[in-house]
Amino acid sequence: VDREPAEARRRKLRERLSRHLPPAAVEGVVLYLGELVAAFPDDPPPELALARGSSAVLRERIQEAWCTWLRAECDAGPVLVVLEDLHWADAASVQLVDALLEALEDRPLMVLALARPSVRQRFPELWRRAGVETLELPPLSPRASRKLVHGVLGSGVDTADVERVVAGARGNAFFLEELIRALAGGSGGDLPDSVFGMMQDRLKALGGHERQVLRAASVFGGTFRAAGVRALVGDGPGAPDVGACL
Repeated sequence: VDREPAEARRRKLRERLSRHLPPAAVEGVVLYLGELVAAFPDDPPPELALARGSSAVLRERIQEAWCTWLRAECDAGPVLVVLEDLHWADAASVQLVDALLEALEDRPLMVLALARPSVRQRFPELWRRAGVETLELPPLSPRASRKLVHGVLGSGVDTADVERVVAGARGNAFFLEELIRALAGGSGGDLPDSVFGMMQDRLKALGGHERQVLRAASVFGGTFRAAGVRALVGDGPGAPDVGACL
């Protein structure tokens, strides 16, 4: 728990790891998994202090401890590891799971990772060796979206508001949820910060020319002609190829 004393973290970690790990292995695993949860912030044991001197060594020891613990868990029974919002993960965590899948390929282990489509750009080689199976969720249908709006806001909600929310979400369940929340909060047509932030992230992922073309297109509104965009961005050296960007 946040703000919990390091001693309490170590005690809880030791109790949990001791369920299935052999007694001789517990302290070594506590040492390096404890590093992940700030269980040794000050005056670390000599072994950990030495490992901290090399990021490569520390990473290897943490990986070994992680696999040792979950190997023991798998020996006790099937294990399901669930990762929420993988698109926000750091590379080191993804590599830890990759090492786990490789080291425990003969054990009853399954990893369920939930993510937005942007995870493909962030981690294009995600766990290829493990034979990942991808299950894509299709957009919500307009009918299902309307049903959700009425389920949250009741049957008395204005039809025009329902249609505006459904059209704005375009089948994206996260957008729909946030737009419903905004409508319930009385924000009218204002875009919720959560949705705005997600759209900003999508724009940041585009290249400079693509963003330049989008800015020019936005001047015209919801619909535009390519010729109009070309007139705004120009055709001089360094100008974007409007057709390719679109």
